[in-house]
Amino acid sequence: MKMSFSCVLLLSLCLAGAVLAAEVKSDYDRAFDLSKLQSFRFVEQSRRNPKDALAADEIADKRIRAALKKNLIALGMRHEQAAADFEIAYFASLRNQTQVTTSGRPRWGMGAVWVDQYVQGTAVVEFRDAKSGELIWRGFTTATVDPDKSEAKINKGVKNLVERFAKDREKQRKAGNKS
Repeated sequence: MKMSFSCVLLLSLCLAGAVLAAEVKSDYDRAFDLSKLQSFRFVEQSRRNPKDALAADEIADKRIRAALKKNLIALGMRHEQAAADFEIAYFASLRNQTQVTTSGRPRWGMGAVWVDQYVQGTAVVEFRDAKSGELIWRGFTTATVDPDKSEAKINKGVKNLVERFAKDREKQRKAGNKS
């Protein structure tokens, strides 16, 4: 099968875009009933670890907090500082990444190679039981914190993360009904 150069180029660009897409993952304490979580508060994080990307980026910090609050309220939860069911802590890391894309056969001089360097920002969000302090849910989303396009990426990444929490809660509810 013979592919035209434009088909190879288009396929290469699609694959490169897929690699740069955000990834959302989570895990939770199976023994804790996530459906009991109805109200939240944020943990005071004014003294962040220097390795946390948010230590040097107060704007991104505020955007993540606002996006979490907005999306959790949209999920039907309440923000209550005094009598919350769970506490939220969040962190971020930035890492330089390199993406290499090829077309044709560059080794034999018949093709092209593109090297893109970018910063991949990952946001990590933890939900802890407000009474015991135990970790009950953790999620992370890559390609979220970006010094150049921070607001749109943060909003989308946090929305995906909260949707993942809702799916985990529903999955746990369905698993409990089968018992």
